Amino acid sequence: MNLLGDSFGKTCAALSITLLLLSSVALAVTIRPSFAATSSPNAGVPAPLGAQAATSSTSIWHPVLITIWQWQLQGTIDKKMSAQMFDIDMFDNSATTVATLHAQGAKVVCYIDAGTWENWRPDAKSFPSSVLGKSNGWPGERWLDIGQISVLGPIMQARVAQCAQKGFDGVEFDNVDGYTNPTGFKLTAQSQLTYNEYLANLAHSNGLSVALKNDVGQVNQLLPYFDWALDESCFDYNECNLLLPFITAGKAVFQVEYGLSASQFCPQANAMNFNSLLKHQSLDAWQVACRSLSVTTSTTTATTTATTTATSSSGTITIKVRSMNLAGLPFSGMWANVTSASGNLLASGYTTFSYIGASGTTYTVCASNYGTTIFSHWGDGSVSACKTIAPASSVVLTAYYSL
Repeated sequence: MNLLGDSFGKTCAALSITLLLLSSVALAVTIRPSFAATSSPNAGVPAPLGAQAATSSTSIWHPVLITIWQWQLQGTIDKKMSAQMFDIDMFDNSATTVATLHAQGAKVVCYIDAGTWENWRPDAKSFPSSVLGKSNGWPGERWLDIGQISVLGPIMQARVAQCAQKGFDGVEFDNVDGYTNPTGFKLTAQSQLTYNEYLANLAHSNGLSVALKNDVGQVNQLLPYFDWALDESCFDYNECNLLLPFITAGKAVFQVEYGLSASQFCPQANAMNFNSLLKHQSLDAWQVACRSLSVTTSTTTATTTATTTATSSSGTITIKVRSMNLAGLPFSGMWANVTSASGNLLASGYTTFSYIGASGTTYTVCASNYGTTIFSHWGDGSVSACKTIAPASSVVLTAYYSL
């Protein structure tokens, strides 16, 4: 028996197997799916595709710093609005609508919800139950497990492809800050970065400009990936300074407030070079543009009435409606509306909901039920779901619900 020879042979065989396994592991790492990127721009993720895509045959549009725009997600699009950019729902609007706005010289952005599931969308059944989390407070919506990009990726790819096929110029991805919310999943800042970077590269690979929506806590990391920013209520939450890196980089910031009067934020917004609007939370056609400090009218009687009250430079008040459970804990997503003394609908939207009106004018504010969430009483103890008021100053109305 040659012990030395046998030992040497076994050692060589073991070494060969080890090298084979290492080669297999290296191959497996090399051919990972494109959406399985790590979370940080400094952690080996794919480089932003913006510059690369812009040098291809189809250049990517980028909004200039000062852009007149309209954001309308509810109702028939008011095409008479004078705007250089329209941000509208991708599913609800056709290629014909996009073409009509293009013919007017406007660029058009498609709204896509990438962070929550919406039960009314035509592709809602594409989402398996494993990625559906808690409600985000809006009826019919649930947070998505963005950590499962292998599941969500193909769905978002199909949506973005449809956006491009309809002729849109850019995309607004909504609810891309789930890691800061109680989603029902253990989402981290790292997983949010990974998902948002994936979405930005997906948009660019389809020739679309892309906005970073609301994720102000990750602006510095995501700035190289996104072409512009869209923010809600940063003045109300005192966090607008976090968006300034976009301005410094020459990238436009589009911004909206719901619960403030124009005089409370527009001067500062203009000084920061933001394209800011005052909007109803329902995101219908009505708006006040800070750049002009004037109201843009719409085509409906209700919007025209709202415009009249909002243009008053003196005596303007805000009616804010919020919802709480019987334990006094606030929650959102309950429908409320404001009507005039003659019964005309002035505005409607989900709580927390705000309406800009005129001091001393009579309004009726109504709270609604949803499913098993039933209106109980207002903060002053009154039990009628519709409350008539004539406020001399801004007022906050609290509707209490039994859940």
